[in-house]
Amino acid sequence: STMTDQVGHGTGVASVIGAVGNDNFGITGINWNVSIMALKIADANGGLSTGAIIGAHDYATMMRTDFGINVVASNNSYGLVAGDFYEDQQEGFEGERAAIARFVASGATFVAAAGNDALDNDQNFSSFPASYNIPGVISVAATDNNDGLAGFSSFGAQTVDVAAPGVNMLLASPGGGYVVASGTSFAAPLVAGIVGLIKSVKPNASAVEIREALINSSDPLPALQGRVRSGGRVNAA
Repeated sequence: STMTDQVGHGTGVASVIGAVGNDNFGITGINWNVSIMALKIADANGGLSTGAIIGAHDYATMMRTDFGINVVASNNSYGLVAGDFYEDQQEGFEGERAAIARFVASGATFVAAAGNDALDNDQNFSSFPASYNIPGVISVAATDNNDGLAGFSSFGAQTVDVAAPGVNMLLASPGGGYVVASGTSFAAPLVAGIVGLIKSVKPNASAVEIREALINSSDPLPALQGRVRSGGRVNAA
C-alpha cells in the first residue's frame, strides 16, 4: 500500500514513542500503551513535498477539531535547512508555518527535531519546522551516552528548547527486527512520548505549559549550557 514505511524511518520513530513495555520482548517505548496516527509525507526515497507536509498537519488538526480525536502531540522528525527544499520557497514556508499554527491553536503540542546539520539554529541557517517561532512548538536536540551534545545535532540557545538521547538508539525495523541509528529524529519522539505521559495525568495542560515543564524539569548538563534553552536533558520522571 502507499502507506507502507518504505524507508524505515517512521517505524523507528514510532517505536521510540510507543514500543510495548513490560512484555519481555524487544524494546520499550516511552508510552507502553498508546495510539499512534501515522501520517506519511515522504516518497520511497525519503523525498518530501510541500503539499504532503501541509496536508499532514491539517489532517491532524481536522482529526482534533472535526472528529474529536485526542491527538495530544505530533512528532515531526523531518526537516530542511532554509533555502534547501521547497518547490516554491515563499509559499512552502508560509504554508507550513500556517498549518503548524493551526494545529497548535487546536490545543495540541508540536514536537520537532532540531536537525542533524550541527548548525546554530539561532543564526540564519535555521532548520524548519523546528525554528518556527510559534508557542507550542518544542524543538529537540540530541545527546549521546555521555550526556554530551551529539556531534551532528543542531542547537540554539533561543530556538532549541530541550535535548534528549539520540545517539545509537535501538529501534524497531519494518517487518520485524531491530536497527541501531542516530539522529535528532529519534530524540524528538522521546520528547513527544513524554508529552503523552504529561497529558495522561494533566489532560488540560497547554502546549506552552508543557514546554515550560519540560525545560524546568530538565537535568542541567555542562555540555548543553548555552546550547539549548533548558541547558539540560529532559527527565521524564
